[in-house]
Amino acid sequence: DSGRKEVFVFVHGYNVTFAGAARRTAELAYHLGFNGVPILYSWPSQGKLAGYLVDETNVEWTTPHLKEFLAELAARSDAQAIHLIAHSMGARALTTALRQLVQDRQGASALRFKELVLMAPDIDADVLKSQVQEIRKVVDRITLYASAKDRALIWSKTMHGYPRAGDTRPTVA
Repeated sequence: DSGRKEVFVFVHGYNVTFAGAARRTAELAYHLGFNGVPILYSWPSQGKLAGYLVDETNVEWTTPHLKEFLAELAARSDAQAIHLIAHSMGARALTTALRQLVQDRQGASALRFKELVLMAPDIDADVLKSQVQEIRKVVDRITLYASAKDRALIWSKTMHGYPRAGDTRPTVA
């Protein structure tokens, strides 16, 4: 019923419960003054600090489900604009799902998303760089928010041994 017929899909990150993700989705819609339909795509995060490794497995598991959800949303929603927002580990699922959509559809021009916003993405910086060219085939604009003080990203970089796309230390990749 919104005048602009817009949708945003929020994919939460690591250490977030379903209730917390729903609250963050509502907060985003409110603070953005979004005149459209906010949608939460939730995956089974453990919702606790010690659940990082399980969350990594679960975010990988959810990727094909997210891909199918996005394809269905684009095909059946009648939305004129679909914005995609992912935080932290949720960026892994979203960027991989978008890349797979491009590969599955051979870059079909009918599938378009208005914007991809990655907030402190916990994804290997070089992996994201390699995905961007394919992702741009289905996304009009990409925005990345990064921080040098995100403790989860600092820990992730230590654990994985490689810079994270959302970490500005020493520089944004």
